[in-house]
Parts: sequence; structure tokens; C-alpha cells
Amino acid sequence: MTDPSGDRSDERAGTGESAHDPIGNLIQLAGRRTSLPDAAAARVKSHVRAHWRREVSRRRRLPLALAAAAAMLLIVVAARLWLLPPAAPVASPPAPAHVATVSGAAWRSPASGLSRIPAVVLRAGEPLAMGDELSTEEGARAALRAASGHSIRLDGRSRIRIQSVRRIELISGAVYLDSGGAAAGASLEVVTTYGVVQEVGTQFEVRLHGSGLRVRVREGSVRLHAAGGELEVAAGSQADLDLQGALRRQAMPAFGAEWAWMEGIAPMMDLKGRTLREFLEWASRERGLRLGFQERAAAEEASRITLSGSIQGLTIEEALAAVLPTCRMSHRVEDDMLVLEAYRDAGGGV
Repeated sequence: MTDPSGDRSDERAGTGESAHDPIGNLIQLAGRRTSLPDAAAARVKSHVRAHWRREVSRRRRLPLALAAAAAMLLIVVAARLWLLPPAAPVASPPAPAHVATVSGAAWRSPASGLSRIPAVVLRAGEPLAMGDELSTEEGARAALRAASGHSIRLDGRSRIRIQSVRRIELISGAVYLDSGGAAAGASLEVVTTYGVVQEVGTQFEVRLHGSGLRVRVREGSVRLHAAGGELEVAAGSQADLDLQGALRRQAMPAFGAEWAWMEGIAPMMDLKGRTLREFLEWASRERGLRLGFQERAAAEEASRITLSGSIQGLTIEEALAAVLPTCRMSHRVEDDMLVLEAYRDAGGGV
């Protein structure tokens, strides 16, 4: 007779945890594994230990190898940089103007970003920069040489700001421009609160006063760009623009007391290698005069005489008085002409 409980036990064995672990069942069926011989186990351990040591050694050497490779790369890069030609230096922009002459108390207030550096004494020979403000006190004068070749002169109690190589702003007082030494095609503009004055091969003065703007033209012409439109002012004339924009014109001679201040600050000519004729043409133009000779022989002689020495520090009139006697000539002013006459010897010859 069978035991019912035993049957249920076998049934549980076939349907329990072992029934759901086929890999475990296979291991049980395989039976007990035989032990590995000692010699074989030793060989396996030796092989594993050797592999482990090689792997550890390789991992220790890897940072050293990477460091050596990096160092070699740096050496190669440095060598390439050393062999490359030196980079060309970055050229600084040319100065828009230099100070030519200063008479009396004049100041320069350099611009630095949004702030302005305290004013310093204006000195002859120093370069100027964009944004610099120049000012003169009562009775002082200053002359500049622009990079374009223009001569720029400030009257007493005047103030200007250098906006660019071709543009200056007149804040107060008066400024005089002479394009006689300027490069072909170069043009300067004077900016004011009333408008812009543009030179066209000329000598002219721009002055701000209590009742408006005044433009005087000595040679050539200028264009005045104002709110009312464009106006041309020719040589020998003056244009006044008042606060209401009304314009008035009148004649203005090229020679006279009105031009005396800019003649007094005119930079002197370098006489070395120049002919007497060149000096006389320069002096007469600076004074707004035409040049004439009493005799043809004097004109021919003026073209042959070569000058030397220096007239720096003199006025134009003082320079004429110093140079002409050494060339056996004298001068006088008749109306708007500088007249030259040669000395005569006892026999009446030149």
C-alpha cells in the first residue's frame, strides 16, 4: 500500500525551485568535479600572475608615455614658432597734425576715452592726436602743420578740437587755414555750430563772435554748408551769418590789419637751398600781396641767388629786412604789391 504523503513529496520535488533552475539541475546531474592537479593549478596561477603584472606595468607606463609625447609636441611647436618670420609690428595711425609754432600761453587737453586729461602746455614740435583740444589765452597764438600739409593757425582766446585728419572743430575764437603746402586733392573742413566751412585751395579765416559766424577768404574760395543751404565765398570777400541765419556779404581785401595776427604766427621758411625768388613769393603770399620788381634785371637776379642761414624766430617783415640787404635789394609795399628794387652802384647800374 502506498504512502500518500510520500507521493506528494516527490511531486513537490518535481515542481519546486529545482524545477525552475535548469542550469542547477545540469550541475547536479554532472556529479562531483575532480580536483585540478597541483602542477596544472600552479601553471594556471603563474600564467594569470604574469598577465596581471604586464597589465599593471603597462598602465603605469601610459602616463609617462603621454607626458613624453606632450613634451615632444611642445618642442615641435616651439621650434616652428621660432623658425617663423617675426610678425610685422602694428603701425600706429599717423598724427593728424604737429605743432609748428607757439607764441604765448597755449594749452593741449588730450582726450582719453570718455574722460579728458588735464590740460598741458602746448609745445612746438609735439604730435597731436584725434580728439585733442587746443586753446590759446589772450594775446597768444599757435600754428599747426596738418598731416595733409595744411597750415592751421589759432588766434588768441581760441579753442579747437581735432576730429580727424581732415576735420577740425572750432569751439571759440578764430582759426586760419592755408592750403598752399597741401597735397593735391586734400581738403580740410572747419566744423562750427552754424555749419561746416570747406576749403577749396585757399587761405581763409573762420571766426566765432557774439553775434554769429564770420568767414573771410584771402585766396581761392570756400564752401559754407549751413542750415539755409550751400554758399560759396570767393577770394576778397567776407560772409557773416548771424544767430537767426541771415547772411550778409561784403568785400574784404587780402592785405591789411585784419590779417596781421596770422602773419605774426606764420611758420618761417627754411631758406637752405631756396632761391631769393622763392623766398619773396612765400613772403608776399603770407602777407596777401602780389610780387613785383622795379626792373627786369632784379627779377632775373632773384631767380639766380641761392640763400642760406635761418630766419626762425623772426616776423615776415623782419625776415625781409634781414635777407634783402645781403642780396643788394630793398622792398616797399605799394597798394597790394610787394615791390623789389636792386641797389644801384655809383655808375647807375644794378
